[in-house]
Amino acid sequence: MKNNLPPLFFLFTTIFCSAQIQFEPGYFIDSTGKRTDCFIKNLDWMNNPIQFEYRLSQNAIVQQGTISNVMEFGIADYMRYERHRVKIDRSSDDTRKLTAISNPQFVEENLFLKLLIGGDASLYEYVDKDIRRFFFKKIESPVQPLIFKKYLGDGNKIGTNTQYRQQLLSALQCHDVTTFNINRLRYTRDDLIRYFSNYNSCLGKDFTIHKEPRVKGGNKLKFSLRAGFNYSDLSVNRDLSFPVDFVPNDVNIDFAGEIYLRLGFEIELKLPFNNNKWAIFLDPSYQNYSSETNFTQTFAGTVYESKAEVNYNTIESPVGVRHYFFLNNKSRLFLNASMALVFNMDSDIKFTPENQIGQIADLEVNGTEEYFSFGFGYSYIDKIQLELRYNTSRDLLGDNPDWKSSFGNNFSIIIGYSIL
Repeated sequence: MKNNLPPLFFLFTTIFCSAQIQFEPGYFIDSTGKRTDCFIKNLDWMNNPIQFEYRLSQNAIVQQGTISNVMEFGIADYMRYERHRVKIDRSSDDTRKLTAISNPQFVEENLFLKLLIGGDASLYEYVDKDIRRFFFKKIESPVQPLIFKKYLGDGNKIGTNTQYRQQLLSALQCHDVTTFNINRLRYTRDDLIRYFSNYNSCLGKDFTIHKEPRVKGGNKLKFSLRAGFNYSDLSVNRDLSFPVDFVPNDVNIDFAGEIYLRLGFEIELKLPFNNNKWAIFLDPSYQNYSSETNFTQTFAGTVYESKAEVNYNTIESPVGVRHYFFLNNKSRLFLNASMALVFNMDSDIKFTPENQIGQIADLEVNGTEEYFSFGFGYSYIDKIQLELRYNTSRDLLGDNPDWKSSFGNNFSIIIGYSIL
């Protein structure tokens, strides 16, 4: 089970991801100008696409539209991509990859540009990995790139070519806009949308802002109180690296599985793509596993009975990624995977009775400080969560050369309630 679960988890994640992306009402216009109403698979693209999948009806076969045969496609009235042949500078915006060239190095390409504002002056966006470029056009004019480029200047200081400001001053002239402090205009989606909105409003012309609706996933940042129960067991065995007379080398101790409380909270941040179906989370909790058991040791043919007690007191902080599957407007399923850091607090294993030949010294728990978790759960109205989680085994005595342990069969049932 321990070895097979992670691959199975990622297999099911892939299957569910494919199954849960919805085909939404949309349209496309082919290269001949013919419009086709259809249902488009909404991937909420992080990077501008070069193709898309669609169905002519919800039960029809899946077909594909590509940039070579489609000049425009859209979903409802909030997402629209148009094919344009444009000049684009693909210089990286990553500061580790900058060059000393300050001017853009243009190449011509056919691209699906995302329409942000449609009007007398239209604004477009193109994203591909580590580059983000904006384009604009006026009615009956070709699409032009808004020029912005980072480069390495003298002394390897980062310089910025902000020619886009002068372009806008020259091309979009209207009283309310030209009095705007252009030197404060940043090369960002929000600033440019605001600028183009002001310009179109100044002209008194109708315009449309193409903005994704608020998704059914709720707030992007969520804080939840979480409580639950864990089930775990522990096995401990001694294997002396240097056997000693009158001290048995093979000591095997099995602590029974115990159910114990976990208390904590979770901070979740939804990621801004794929319809907010992906999120990262931090889930710290206080946990205490304690158990006792009797075991035997044999000395010179005589069997002695001893008792062992474990107190494993921790704060555990899983950090991971989560994927949601919408069932309806109120209900969602989710899968998550995480790595947890463990902070021990006076944890140990004690042995009794005293004054016995071969008495075992108490053991300090100071072993593995991380493990992996895989969870499956249900969320209702983005407020109440129920999760079943599997945690991989760990060695609590990893720094002790004579002892090994396995803290395993570790399952959690967690209930959460969002207060933010």
